Amino acid sequence: MAFEIKELKEYIENCYGIPQAVYLDLRVKRVRLLVYSEEYWEHINNQIPYIISEDISDVFDATIVLWKEKDPAAPDIIREYDRETETYYYGAKNTEYSEFIKQGHFLVQIFSHILNTGCSSLVHGAAVGMNGEGVLLCARGQRGKSTLTVEAMFRGMEYVSDDYLLLERDENNRIYASPIYSIITLSPFMTEKMQADLKNTIKLGDNARRDKYVFNISSMHGSFRKHYPIKALVFPEIAECDRPFIREATVSEKSRAMTQLLHSTATQMGTVHDTGATRKLIEMLRPLNCYYIGLSGDIEQNAELLKEFVSRREYNQNEV
Repeated sequence: MAFEIKELKEYIENCYGIPQAVYLDLRVKRVRLLVYSEEYWEHINNQIPYIISEDISDVFDATIVLWKEKDPAAPDIIREYDRETETYYYGAKNTEYSEFIKQGHFLVQIFSHILNTGCSSLVHGAAVGMNGEGVLLCARGQRGKSTLTVEAMFRGMEYVSDDYLLLERDENNRIYASPIYSIITLSPFMTEKMQADLKNTIKLGDNARRDKYVFNISSMHGSFRKHYPIKALVFPEIAECDRPFIREATVSEKSRAMTQLLHSTATQMGTVHDTGATRKLIEMLRPLNCYYIGLSGDIEQNAELLKEFVSRREYNQNEV
């Protein structure tokens, strides 16, 4: 079952009736979301409520069309892109949450395509800060990045994301980060350790690898920050130490930090072979100073050290 774009549009309109529309504020882009099947609303309300716009004016840069495919002869997932109208089509037979997790966080590759402009990118990283100044945590999975970021938020740091975020660069080469998703991911072990802090969250299920739990943290939107200035990179690694430590990264460590961020982003966004996107991110992040944080087994100490470091703003003294 194959469609031309025009045929697909007519097929959806004829078979699925009138959609419900919602608008998403992605800062650099405004997106219209057309939902033809109510099964999607639970995922939308669980994963991206922070970016749902109250402004319903009919002005937008791109459109995403969602429907639950009912035709037995159709593929399990239909993805099409109409370049002329900037419309992305996504239809799936299985709309259960576990299936979306297997496909990657809901809509992440579409968002990546929409946000990949000359001065903005969707990246797989984390960001927190204090008093309006933030740091970007660069590390691939299983390096303690999410645990450090989430624990830092619980300890009073201003929060952007522990997973996916929008990076922007202005005309003066200043970097800003904004949240996209209202979810966090934590290992079962860390979930147990943070149980008291997680009491007001909603557990959604497992991630694609089934090694982490996914939580809706909409109740913590008050801690979220958008268009948040990023002043430095932080490279976290689990170290054999009794107490955590932080110091300026070596040239090799900064290279590893950026490589892990770039590789993780390319893998998650499906842009492994997009050398242009990789070069753009390198150019964006290279001027930032980088700091290495050795993580101990004490997640509270790790978060307090990061909070103290960001509060001192020492990384600003040598900014390029």
